Amino acid sequence: MSEAPLLEARLAALVAQGAAVFDGPGVRFISGLLSRSAGLSATAQARLMDRARSRLGALEARFEAAQGAAEAQVAALAVAGADPDGAFAACLAQGDFRTIERQAPGALRAAQAQAPAADLARLTRLTAEARRRGVPLHPLSDAADAPGDPPDPRAAGDALAQRLFKAAADQARAALVVARAADAVPAHHGPYNAEALAAEGLAHLERLSPAYLRVWLASLEGLSALSALPERPKGAGRRRR
Repeated sequence: MSEAPLLEARLAALVAQGAAVFDGPGVRFISGLLSRSAGLSATAQARLMDRARSRLGALEARFEAAQGAAEAQVAALAVAGADPDGAFAACLAQGDFRTIERQAPGALRAAQAQAPAADLARLTRLTAEARRRGVPLHPLSDAADAPGDPPDPRAAGDALAQRLFKAAADQARAALVVARAADAVPAHHGPYNAEALAAEGLAHLERLSPAYLRVWLASLEGLSALSALPERPKGAGRRRR
């Protein structure tokens, strides 16, 4: 079976994120390699797939690195109120990371010159901590005085502090759930023991995607809250004749 459909799907996913704007020639080159694979011998097709896979992997790595740097810059602009019309956020969504790299530093310096130094220093520390812990930095529209206004540095710092606290609480709750599941496993159990399988699944999920585990546990808490609601009395919905 040809590897071309899988590579084409990866390339399409990258293009959907803005890779054609980020590196149009690179995208077209990889697409050309994949389109030329049809009709070739197995040996020639394998060589072409190796080349396309290598180029695609390099493009994915460069795109991810540039996207991460651009996201950090746009987040800093958002909390400083330096992107009131959302132009930099639009560039981020389109994959135009070079415009952000060129223009964001000047816009940030101009905004910082107008904001109180103490609030910006606090906001900078909180932003760095949020980035380190993977806590979302934007949107911060809840820190603005009115819809469409840039967020106030002090209010934005308060909003980030609240998010950091909630993220720490969710992480602690998820770790506690995983630990309790491991404690519930019997000392001697078979390969299909329910407690052991549940504990193993939770542990794997915590290693693979801690953020997904926290969201999943939050959804379970919401379902448990619904199950605690009182049942509807029998016959309450019947119409009287």
